[in-house]
Amino acid sequence: YNDLTLKQEILEKKDIHADNQARFKLPTRLVSKRFVFKLIYGATAYGYSSDSDFVEVGFSTKKWQTIIDEFYNKYKGIKAGHERDIKSVKEKGYLEIPTGRYYAFAPVMRRGEWQWPLTQIKNYPIQGFGAELVMLFRIELFRMLKASGIEFCMVQTVHDDLKVGLPQRLDACLHRVGQGGGEGALVRSAGRSSVVGYRARRRGSRPEVLR
Repeated sequence: YNDLTLKQEILEKKDIHADNQARFKLPTRLVSKRFVFKLIYGATAYGYSSDSDFVEVGFSTKKWQTIIDEFYNKYKGIKAGHERDIKSVKEKGYLEIPTGRYYAFAPVMRRGEWQWPLTQIKNYPIQGFGAELVMLFRIELFRMLKASGIEFCMVQTVHDDLKVGLPQRLDACLHRVGQGGGEGALVRSAGRSSVVGYRARRRGSRPEVLR
């Protein structure tokens, strides 16, 4: 969504969730983090007030709407992006993400009237595009490991984290995989045999082990 504020925070390596906790007067950093991700994925004020993850906060629907408005006032690019997507769906009936995939939407009957599914309109493009990026990372990692000659087993994907089983010690594998110059970070060691997590990073950065 080309949000300049968010870009600057990332470039300055700010603790975004701690900053938002203070700015929006949320009780903990964890609540702040959950709030941001759920909002990006289409949460509503009513949703926060009735969600088990937020009930203990004790905010009313009206209070959550105030916080949402403050979030959009800070991150104007995200607000503009959400509004642009909703406008596009109402005009064309679908959204197209950068990979070319289309998401079609239509009004649904809610509380006796036809309404556009705003949560899904905000959610599907982000979740869907993210899933396709992870798929591309998975293919890239497979190619890197094949080229290295290391024996490996692709185990599973958890969000943006790809799990790979290696029969060798992790430190013996890292240099060989890193020579490929691909994207990612290799993380987590588990004794003589290793389970490695591969997380997306910018191209050209070296593999990194988090002990």
